[in-house]
Amino acid sequence: MISRRLFLLGSLCANLIGCSRAEPGSVDTPPVEDLEDFLDREVNECVVQGLTAGAAYALLPWGGRSIIRHFGRADIENQISVTDSTRFRLASVSKTFIAASVLKIFESGELSLEDPISRFFPSFPNAASITPYQLLSHTSGLRDWYETSYSTEKTQNWVFGPETHQVLMTMADPFRFAPGTDHWYSNSGYLLLSDIIEKVTGLSWQDYLTQDLLPEAGVRGIEIETPDYQATGWATGYHKNSDDGGTFVRSDFSGLPGAAGSLRASSEALAEWMNALFVDHTVLHPETLQKMTTMAKLKDGRLVSDSTYFPSEWGERPPQPAFMQQSGWGLGFSLFHANGSPVVWHSGGIPGFNAIWLNFPDMKLSIALLSNTDNGMVSLFEQTVERVTQTNP
Repeated sequence: MISRRLFLLGSLCANLIGCSRAEPGSVDTPPVEDLEDFLDREVNECVVQGLTAGAAYALLPWGGRSIIRHFGRADIENQISVTDSTRFRLASVSKTFIAASVLKIFESGELSLEDPISRFFPSFPNAASITPYQLLSHTSGLRDWYETSYSTEKTQNWVFGPETHQVLMTMADPFRFAPGTDHWYSNSGYLLLSDIIEKVTGLSWQDYLTQDLLPEAGVRGIEIETPDYQATGWATGYHKNSDDGGTFVRSDFSGLPGAAGSLRASSEALAEWMNALFVDHTVLHPETLQKMTTMAKLKDGRLVSDSTYFPSEWGERPPQPAFMQQSGWGLGFSLFHANGSPVVWHSGGIPGFNAIWLNFPDMKLSIALLSNTDNGMVSLFEQTVERVTQTNP
């Protein structure tokens, strides 16, 4: 199960405007060498200061050579160092792959983003009012599966089984608000999207990714972690033990979130994925990518950035970080502006791991930060955004 603290980190992007595209050369971009030096220094410092056991980053100037670096330990106990090919859990960054899969199917003409999901799940609550567009943009109102009780018994690994919607449809009080009327991050929505992938293609979402989407894009080194899957080259996840001065302790396994967050990837593989998506367009056509990275709208035409929902039982709404303006959600990506420049991104937090993927369309630049410790890259998030978007670094 994803803890509330880590859920909040993974969904920090849940309330983050459409990405206006500047003409090439209209924005001052820090030299790649300066960004490389900055990331080398600061990511290494996270390891030196004990914020994370290990870390890696990928820096991709669109159309240029990717820069990949690694630091610290993938496994402290066995003294295994992080390498370019070490795979980290991506947690909610996995949702960008599910979203790309759905949009790829949309491009084929087999799916309309405005189809009611009653086409696939006629008995699901509010099925005639929910669309794939709403699931992708977290505007369906659907609760997370771990927030409520069920009228049916769930198997231990039900999120990886077929027909996960059959479990979700038995949730007590399944909606926080009527579909399309507000915005709130929902892992459950991405489980429904995985079932839609299967209904349309005849392949499980796992097989669609590994047999279709990723091979067609020429991307390797991305794997789906299942409870019974064994592989080498995976980083071990850690947390800091506050009771003994902050030593690293292996994180307890807390279950896997299926299509909502069960991918592992290396920094090398993420560089390939970033290039395929944003540069070579071997994943999606440019016009579909534009749809993916444009601010979503509610049924009444309001932008997601203007939505105000926050659960009353969670207490007072935390303030929006000052460096993030016009924050909201596209289709599988979070969006905001920093220093007048659009940022397209997603974060992931799950016990033992933290992933942050940043894309700067005006600067034609992507950065992925990976850590094998709880919240290990959080301190670098704002620093990196400010470093890239400030006009006079």
